[in-house]
Amino acid sequence: MASGTFGTAVAVDTSNSGLEIIPTDNSLTVVRIPIPLNLLVIIPDGFSSNGDNVNDIYTIKISTGIALEEFHIYNRWGYLVYTDQNENILTQGWNGEANTGILSTTAGVPDGTYCYSIKLNNEEKRRVGFIQLPVKRE
Repeated sequence: MASGTFGTAVAVDTSNSGLEIIPTDNSLTVVRIPIPLNLLVIIPDGFSSNGDNVNDIYTIKISTGIALEEFHIYNRWGYLVYTDQNENILTQGWNGEANTGILSTTAGVPDGTYCYSIKLNNEEKRRVGFIQLPVKRE
C-alpha cells in the first residue's frame, strides 16, 4: 500500500502499490486529492460596515478540525484595535468597532488599510495580511 500525507489530507492506494490504475482490476483504489492548507482558511481582504446589510460583518472561515488560537487586527501605525481569542471572528464576526486600544468605542475605526495576524493550532507560524475598510460612516 502506498500512502503520503499532504497537509491534512491523505492519499492512499490499496490496489497495486500506487504504480498504475488498472481498469480491469476489481481491487479497491482509494484516491484522496491533497488539499493545500491555505485552501482550508478563507480570510477576506475587505468588508464595508456601512449599514446596507451587504458585507457589513467581517468573518473568516476555517475547516473543521482547525482551531483558531488568536486573531488580531492592527491599524496602520501598528496599534491593536481588535483582538479575539474565543473564535468570535468565526461566528459573530467583526463589525468594524475597536474592542481594545485608544479607539475602543462604538463609533468604529476610521477608513483605511488594517493588518491582521492569525494563529491557528495546526500551524507554527502566524499568517498575516491586510484588510481594507473603505467606508465612510456618518
